[in-house]
Amino acid sequence: MEKRFSLQIFISKKVARRDMIVTVVLCGIGIAAVAFAARYQFVDLGFAALILFMGITAGSLFFIDCLRRLMRRDPVMILTEEGVQVFEKRFSGIGVVGWKDITGCRELCEGGIYAFFVRDNTAYYERIADPKKRKKFQKMCKTYAGAVLWIARNEIDFDPLLLKKTVAEMIERSRGRLSATVPLAGDMSVGRSFH
Repeated sequence: MEKRFSLQIFISKKVARRDMIVTVVLCGIGIAAVAFAARYQFVDLGFAALILFMGITAGSLFFIDCLRRLMRRDPVMILTEEGVQVFEKRFSGIGVVGWKDITGCRELCEGGIYAFFVRDNTAYYERIADPKKRKKFQKMCKTYAGAVLWIARNEIDFDPLLLKKTVAEMIERSRGRLSATVPLAGDMSVGRSFH
């Protein structure tokens, strides 16, 4: 039986835990600062209550997001012989982006974001059935320099150099410039998943 290339990339649990701790610490500092300011009447009590409410609400939302990332068990991105698929809500209508369509993968925002570019974005826009969601997705793509898929580097638990090398090799393989018998950089994970 022939092995098929499949590389599952998961959310970085370490980053999610760090974000959660930072959120709790910042909320604690914020509560203490507002309580101190209200106690010694540096600010109006009503204003202090408003600031406290907004801070706790924002902190709670971020904490819940961190908890969601920490509890996520399924991969956030999969590289297969067919292409790349990112499993985030904003990409739900896109599905697999084929290697033959991908022109490259670049780092944006000084290496903070991995972005996948294709020859013709319109074909992928058309996969989104809802016109409002399609228009919103097109705007997001323009924000990311026209990329059709993107993911934050610090959110994934995978070696960035190995990811770039594997993507480049898969693009070359899809163009027929790299033999299918040559092992890929990511082949160490065939049939396995890394957390």
